[in-house]
Amino acid sequence: MTPAAAARKLCGKLDARGLVAADVFHQSGPDLETLAENQPDPERRLQARDLFQRTLEFVVLCGATHMTALPGIHWPEEPYEASLARAAEEHAWRVEQAAKSNVVYAVEPHMWSIVKTPEQTARLLDMTNIAVDLSATQTNIVMADISATGSTADDVLKTLRENGIVAHEYTPQIVRFTFHRHITDQDVTSVLDVLRKYFDKRHSAHQRGALPHTRFFNDTCESSWFAVFIRPL
Repeated sequence: MTPAAAARKLCGKLDARGLVAADVFHQSGPDLETLAENQPDPERRLQARDLFQRTLEFVVLCGATHMTALPGIHWPEEPYEASLARAAEEHAWRVEQAAKSNVVYAVEPHMWSIVKTPEQTARLLDMTNIAVDLSATQTNIVMADISATGSTADDVLKTLRENGIVAHEYTPQIVRFTFHRHITDQDVTSVLDVLRKYFDKRHSAHQRGALPHTRFFNDTCESSWFAVFIRPL
């Protein structure tokens, strides 16, 4: 299907529902490696560029003004700096191409990408013309790493369920929480209270009231903000 045909199809569905396209998420390949933005193989990188340009055409035809893509990855066979430099070069080119069509180009850092921390993300931004609006940066997904507590995700989830709280096992040592718009500050406080009570039963008196050795982060990039959440009261 051509970008024009795909745009017509999507716009028809949006129009029928009184909606408009705000952002288009672009992923070149079926996984993070095959057509990654910073693919070491020049031919594959050209394929990725071609798909990017076709998607950019689709974005414009849909009337959207924003496009999001993945950052690329750290290729284990080369130094981190080499992978980062190639990612920066590619994204700088994409920013320029998108700007010609009055489209804002963005990347979405995540924990399996070349920029898995805020510090790494800042470096990529410094190396390109990609901007960040921290006032609009939000996440509704929070991970709790309990690997140093002696508990398992299954143990924690059982306690949460008993208290009417739904969360999910991301790994045997990581619990995944999703916060929707109807979740209030009091709801969050209630979740933390349940977790404190759970850990109170498993740890010595001097740790009571805290969430011992639990690290909170989001699945986009690790954030020190969540560390404040869990310091002893």
